[in-house]
This record gives sequence, structure tokens and C-alpha cells, in this order.
Amino acid sequence: MHIQRDQSSQKDNVVDLNQEQITFDKFWSVWQAERRPDKLVTMQKWDAITSEVGYHTQIRDQATGGLMQVHLKASPEAIYEGARRYIRRQPTNSDYSFKEPQYICTPAVWLNRGRWLDD
Repeated sequence: MHIQRDQSSQKDNVVDLNQEQITFDKFWSVWQAERRPDKLVTMQKWDAITSEVGYHTQIRDQATGGLMQVHLKASPEAIYEGARRYIRRQPTNSDYSFKEPQYICTPAVWLNRGRWLDD
């Protein structure tokens, strides 16, 4: 008697050991130290957004000035890659003459506004 195993179900259980797991600390390290206040608040937002349930919050609509309800949910990988894109687009310290560093989002504000969705 010969039993053949279903190969398709085994592929679903394979873990790529070369893929690095994205953690909150890895996300946190993207920002310069002086732009990282409120680590605990940021960590709570990260945990909520990356959970199965997601994070419900209100943000101000810049066009109307009113508040709108949003539901934020994303993978750690999507958030991390979005943060890297955001920081790469910011000027370096020597370039702050045209953009003051206080106008670069802190991690908590960046998460709360769903900025990883920005292009």
C-alpha cells in the first residue's frame, strides 16, 4: 500500500527563516532619537493597529476641520516599510533650513494618521 501526501498543504506551513520579523522596536528605530517622544503611547497604537481587531480613532479632516472616525489596521511589515519611505523623504539635519524638524511627524502621530498608506 502506498500513501501519497498532499504537497499543497505542506507549502502553507513553510516558514521563511530568511524573512526578518518586524517588531515595534525595529519600527521605533526608524526615527531619529530627538523625534521619538511618547514611546508607551506609540507602542499601544502599534499593538492595536497590528492586532486582528485594529484601532478605532478620530482624526481631523484637514479640508473641513471636522473630526472623522477611522479604523486603522495593518501588518507590521506594511507599517515599517511606510515609515522607512516617510523618513527617507525627509530632509537631513543639514537641510532643515527649508523644513523645520518639528514638522516631521512623531511616530505616535504618524501611526494615528495612518501615514503608512501615503505614497
